[in-house]
Amino acid sequence: TFSRLTCNLLPAGCRVDNLEGREYTVVPMVILTEGVHSGSMGPLYYPPEELSKTPACWNHKPIVVYHPTLNGEGVSACDPTILHSRKVGIMMNTRYEKGKLRSEAWIDKDRANKVDERIMAAVDNKEMMELSTGTFLDVEDTEGDWKGEKYEGIARNFRPDHLALLPD
Repeated sequence: TFSRLTCNLLPAGCRVDNLEGREYTVVPMVILTEGVHSGSMGPLYYPPEELSKTPACWNHKPIVVYHPTLNGEGVSACDPTILHSRKVGIMMNTRYEKGKLRSEAWIDKDRANKVDERIMAAVDNKEMMELSTGTFLDVEDTEGDWKGEKYEGIARNFRPDHLALLPD
């Protein structure tokens, strides 16, 4: 099962770094938190034991502008066509801390400006941007309540595919 979940990217604490001979703008972000989140599969509970299970699996996943589709169907961002046309960077240094899955967006400025100039404009102006995780996961068919928020299932066994930047 594939799930999309939207949150925010706020480029406070940005830096410039190098990887494999290329310069990147590095933006810290929180990509998931413990709690109930309503994504493409409805309200699901994301428990800490699942968030903390394999944070390194998010590293080197592509960052793309919008969720990828081909011929109107959702596809993996690892498809060569998507990587060529929509990729602007990768995720790195993902870790779990205090109920939050934190990561860094390593954005290639030249690629970002070719794909969508609004990406680097938002980063340079320190503007918040929505982002959304593209993740394959299993849904445990369990309804419940977490701190007053109802959920229809529990997200399990994350298999990250991409991070989508949503400049609109």
